[in-house]
Amino acid sequence: MLSALEAEGLKVYNTFKLPETATFTKVLTAFKEYCTPIENRIYNRYIFMTATQGDKEFDAYRTELKTLASYCKFGELEDEMIVLRIVLGINEDTFRERLLRELELSLEKACKFLRAAEQSKKHLQVKRTETEKEAASIEAIQ
Repeated sequence: MLSALEAEGLKVYNTFKLPETATFTKVLTAFKEYCTPIENRIYNRYIFMTATQGDKEFDAYRTELKTLASYCKFGELEDEMIVLRIVLGINEDTFRERLLRELELSLEKACKFLRAAEQSKKHLQVKRTETEKEAASIEAIQ
């Protein structure tokens, strides 16, 4: 088996300090441990806890939080932690206030509200822009 390794693989193998009688399984386990990156749960949670919406739309922010949470090993608290991070990290204070009024805020409920609120805000901005253009056109005619 060792003859199949290239020079770099053989260098790594020689650092394992395995007995010459090591089984294939033990050698494979040693290589897996060597190749598996060290997991730093505190760092992963730090990244999660400091994530904010920034200039992303809500769905992109939610996806980012779900991905980050998967590295944090929150277990059964994962959805609650995502909801908490959403409340803390969204851009709109009025949306945050609305979410904080909910006594039983689930991830599903928060997501439904924020998607609808974001869409409404976009529609209102489009309508406001159209109204301003119409007003400018009327002024130009007069």
